[in-house]
Amino acid sequence: MNSETEPFVLDGLPDRVEFTKKMLPHWHRQQNGFTAFFHEKKKADDNSYGVITNSFRELEYDYFDYSKNVMEKKVWIVGPVSNQHSTNNDSGSGEHILKWLDLKEPRSVLYVSFGTEAFLARDQFHEIARGLKASGHPFIWVARTETYTSEGDEDWFPEGFEDEMLDSNQGLVIKGWAPQVMILGHPNVGAFMTHCGWNSCLESLTSGVPVITWPITADQFFNESLLVDVVKVGFRVGNKEEMSIGDVEAKATVTRDQIEEVTRRVLEDGEEVKKIQTRVKKYAEESKKAVQQGGSSYEDIDALIHELKARNNGI
Repeated sequence: MNSETEPFVLDGLPDRVEFTKKMLPHWHRQQNGFTAFFHEKKKADDNSYGVITNSFRELEYDYFDYSKNVMEKKVWIVGPVSNQHSTNNDSGSGEHILKWLDLKEPRSVLYVSFGTEAFLARDQFHEIARGLKASGHPFIWVARTETYTSEGDEDWFPEGFEDEMLDSNQGLVIKGWAPQVMILGHPNVGAFMTHCGWNSCLESLTSGVPVITWPITADQFFNESLLVDVVKVGFRVGNKEEMSIGDVEAKATVTRDQIEEVTRRVLEDGEEVKKIQTRVKKYAEESKKAVQQGGSSYEDIDALIHELKARNNGI
């Protein structure tokens, strides 16, 4: 395979998963410091007794057996860990967000966040802003410009964008940290545009919120495939390549039209979206059962404790 954009199938997986070379992390395509780090990590994995996974069996049942067979190790699935945390600690810092959300219609708001470490170029910020505005739907956008530069952030948004969104009450732009679990748990949030970091994937599923997937790097394209192709709880925004890390002047890879189209698609209740809502609600219910007494993750934690005790006692 010579083309970086030609799809290929990942062999041996329980589901058909297609990738391109451009979706693979840069350390797989070119030797660098990360490559050495992951080689060392692989050695540590090979020497480990077993694997503890933050997931729940009902989400990826076939992959539980696949992992055990491929790695030839014990696997314990003990999540979703985020379900074990109360959102009460977020309530004080997020009070103004809750008040804003309370004024919206049920399942009408798009929540946009790319995590705490993802890098987006300045041009991409402008495309996001224009796409969200054109969609006409209310949104909360966690826009962490301070991640990239210590300079002012005025040119990170189209001129007048923030004031216009504030005056029209269409959008709430948050610069810095946001209480994500609390936001996703609000009934007026209808979808989550996410970079597909694993914690965010789990938090969308446990909250029963459909996703718009926008992977950037690392394992995020794999996570996107799980969400869109396997469990079918959302739509792709259309990013087809690993995005430039740390280059604030890079060209945008997703257009405002793509952002507008997918936002309308997931928030305007067609038959396809109703099926997605049904599926993601089912996973939310199953994730809660998994960590309750007698649930799959509860039982795996119990089994892990007994296994470690037995090893410690030389049994």
